[in-house]
Amino acid sequence: MSDHFVEEELGALLLQEIEDVTSDGIKTPDLGGTATTKEVVEEICRRLREQA
Repeated sequence: MSDHFVEEELGALLLQEIEDVTSDGIKTPDLGGTATTKEVVEEICRRLREQA
């Protein structure tokens, strides 16, 4: 049961970082930005590491 809550918390944290990165203007061209997919993912990962 506790595994479910951990996964839920991690999912919420990931979603929040995705939203934050996007709102900070780091987006792929299909969303109106200029960043590559790799750049977006690297920024999300960097921010997640800061949370750890």
